[in-house]
Amino acid sequence: MTWLDRLRAEPRLIRDTVRAASPARLAAEVLLALAVLGLALLPVTLLPMPMPTTIIGAVLALLLTVGRLRWPAAALIGTVGLYLVGSISALPVIAVISFHAGRRVQPRRRLWGALAVALLAGFLLGGPSFSFRADEVAGYALVTAGLVVLPVFAGLLVGRRRPLSRVLHDRNEYLEQVRLLTAAEARTAERAHIAAEMHDLLGHRLSLISMHAGALELATAKQAPQLSEHAHLLRTTAGTAMAELRDVLGILRVGPAEELDQDSGTQADLARLVTESRRVGVDVELDWHGPDLAEVDVRVRRAVHRVVREGLTNVHKHAPAAITRVRVRVEDERVLVLVENGPVAAGGVLGTRRGLAGLEERVALAGGRFGSGSTVDGGFLVRAELPMLPPAGPAPERPAPIQPPGPLAGEVLTATRVLGSGCLALFGALPILLIAVVVVVLGFFAGGDQIKAADYPGIDLGTSREAVLGRFGEGNDLSLFDPVDAPEGGECFHYRAMDDPAVRQYRLCFRNGVLVAKEELRR
Repeated sequence: MTWLDRLRAEPRLIRDTVRAASPARLAAEVLLALAVLGLALLPVTLLPMPMPTTIIGAVLALLLTVGRLRWPAAALIGTVGLYLVGSISALPVIAVISFHAGRRVQPRRRLWGALAVALLAGFLLGGPSFSFRADEVAGYALVTAGLVVLPVFAGLLVGRRRPLSRVLHDRNEYLEQVRLLTAAEARTAERAHIAAEMHDLLGHRLSLISMHAGALELATAKQAPQLSEHAHLLRTTAGTAMAELRDVLGILRVGPAEELDQDSGTQADLARLVTESRRVGVDVELDWHGPDLAEVDVRVRRAVHRVVREGLTNVHKHAPAAITRVRVRVEDERVLVLVENGPVAAGGVLGTRRGLAGLEERVALAGGRFGSGSTVDGGFLVRAELPMLPPAGPAPERPAPIQPPGPLAGEVLTATRVLGSGCLALFGALPILLIAVVVVVLGFFAGGDQIKAADYPGIDLGTSREAVLGRFGEGNDLSLFDPVDAPEGGECFHYRAMDDPAVRQYRLCFRNGVLVAKEELRR
């Protein structure tokens, strides 16, 4: 495609871009364009007559603001025109265009080229004179850094951060889905473990019932024949129930069942778990308050056992050198179990949380609440709260998990974020400061007395101070133009040129009550 074909396709591309933009984006761009135009035309409202340079600068600023959306690099180079026009009120738009170019121009070498051209052209055409006076060079460098260089780097920072933020957002969504699927799989596996435990427990009980029913059948056959048939029915029913239980629950096994006994979850059982952990080098202590759980429902005791065992297993994997405490609080209506380890060195391997998800499912099925997470000091806490009498029948709705206090977000203030926030804050405050300077400068030009260009030649040296001040007023004591030394022992007043106040001033100097010098000052 030739450059002519690309030029012909531009109107269609611009139309498609406008149609694809959201209403909020269009409204924001319209408001920005109106703000730029109003700021650039500010001198027209303050000065007694319109100035061509101001109007040209306002139109150019508006065109560059709109054109930056399609041609950001060209708009950055086009800001040199604002230096040539000399419209002070239109200069803040350079910061907007530079920031947008830093965000949008790709590849980066194209941005560096456009920035170099803009800086070089601005220096040659609108910069300090070739005498290279220190004050002129310092002023130009300060203005250029604030309006061009700093906004470009701020735009670069934002332009790089947004795609990375989008990638991280998508990655977090993916990881969240994986976490949910992993938790669902862990809950299913935990239910299968519970079914396997139920199979073993009930199978043992039914075997005892069947065995005693057989003995009863033999005894009744000799001593009470009329009850033998009922004893036979009891034995066969127990055997059938055990076979059906094996068929229904046996298929849910996901591996060898955990060897649990009637002491699971008691103080002696947890003491054995703590002792085993000490043998492998873990610094762990058991803190038990309240009565033992020997007479509590087996589901509660097994849940207590699983919480402590899983918590210690996580300590073995991820924090073997940390100080660990297992605390159990037995109250009238609940049992509180906490497994907490202290801080460990960073860089450890992260877990999949499958075991914790299984614990959450088991505790919820027992009618309790479960929570786990990092502590303030950098450790980890596993907490479960179980009722003394778990609900019977269908599983209750899962209560809200207990969330332990999260860690302090010390990583929030990273060097990159501090630098980026400082650049963006300075970039946001810079236009406001420039607007304030423009208003002050224009207020200076708009205030004070004026002298017409036709009246200036008629002011003769030697005229009395009272006559001049009575005709033209006292003017201003200060001038924003190039300073000129006053005559020795004299006093000077500055007057705006009514024809072109932004470019010319008249200075009248008096000594001993007589006009001794007059001069036309130009920018």
